[in-house]
Amino acid sequence: MANLPSGLKTFEANDNVLRKAQNDNIEATDRLFNPATGHKHTGLPGDAPKIGSSGLDDLTGTLTMKGGGQLQMHNPNNNGAYMRVAWGLDRPKIMLGGTGIGSQEAFQIQNMDGTSRFEVDKDGNGKLGANEIWHKGNLKAQRIDAFRLISAGLGAIPPVAQAGVHQNGTYVSGTTISYGLTVIDRATHKILSNKSYDVYNSAEQATALANALNVLGSDKIVIITTYDEPMRNRLAGDLPKAIKRCGGSRAMFESDAFLYRCAYVLVGIPGIGEGNGMERISPTGNQTDSWLDVSFTLIDGNPMIGGSGVSPVVNGGINFRSTNGFLEYNDGSGWKGVGIKSVQRGQVWLYDSNVAYFYIAPVNMAKSFINISSTGYHYEWRTDRYLAQAATARGVIFSSNQISVVAVGIFPYTYCLVSYEVIEYA
Repeated sequence: MANLPSGLKTFEANDNVLRKAQNDNIEATDRLFNPATGHKHTGLPGDAPKIGSSGLDDLTGTLTMKGGGQLQMHNPNNNGAYMRVAWGLDRPKIMLGGTGIGSQEAFQIQNMDGTSRFEVDKDGNGKLGANEIWHKGNLKAQRIDAFRLISAGLGAIPPVAQAGVHQNGTYVSGTTISYGLTVIDRATHKILSNKSYDVYNSAEQATALANALNVLGSDKIVIITTYDEPMRNRLAGDLPKAIKRCGGSRAMFESDAFLYRCAYVLVGIPGIGEGNGMERISPTGNQTDSWLDVSFTLIDGNPMIGGSGVSPVVNGGINFRSTNGFLEYNDGSGWKGVGIKSVQRGQVWLYDSNVAYFYIAPVNMAKSFINISSTGYHYEWRTDRYLAQAATARGVIFSSNQISVVAVGIFPYTYCLVSYEVIEYA
């Protein structure tokens, strides 16, 4: 009776075979197929032979590797090129490598006859189809992150309770009182720091915030959000200058429209200059609607501004905003629609005379304007012929119920058809 490397026993013709020997063989066979400790295809004594390429042409089905792993395929020309497909706990990857000629030239996906393909080289340049036109660099992966910013005055009821910064749906940094500064690395999109500055209770905190902004370079994104009360002491300690350096504006940050317990947001880049950032301010202060909900997308370090629940613009002390596509304004007494009250249209002929006056339905002159279009000419008889020139007409709302139309030209007589449109806003 002899023992094999696998642990199995062989029997000669004259051996007396006991039940134990048979049981040992059964147990050895069972060990070979044990799911945890079974045989391996290493080619070593006691293991099965290595698996070669023979017969793999008929391989079907799905190769499953649990817990991570990789599959590596080498170039049949033995030039050192390979493609490796790896997967793990984070994300799948496809890698090209090697040291031989052509080993990192390109990665291709193509149909059987090669007439259609998608190809990427080692630098991320790519082309589609069977042409030779390469699109330099436009197939490189982009880093994209979505940000949502919430600012609110004390007592405001924003749609999301946490004032501060939300990244890809996760609340990542907050503003405890007055001002919050969040700094983002433009290359990695990682949040480097987040700190609150109680400018309301301390002018020194305005200086501290200004200093924090001034040491940052253009390789950073700065986000300023507010909570509770941001108006008091905001003009102290060169803070306005630092805000403008990062893209804010005096028209908004230093405006009288910056109200007590309002909400303020700034997304900027240090050094970008005044007015070049994305800046918002709530139209009210110390109210339940004194909040801002602003969204933007960061694509490879460049902010792309999106929509927001309330994004007013200050112009001449009046706040404007767009709500569901309709323009609204706030003169301090609440939001009102910028609607059209009436439109009056008509035509008038100017014969010989260069001016005409006529009546319209009464309008509020402070909320009305006139549009004019004309076709015709000015003319004059000179001895043996007429001289003429195309006519240009202008219109004026002369009084609340009267307009005047004037034809402008170098000749004294006019033959001109004038169309007018008087629009009165609500």
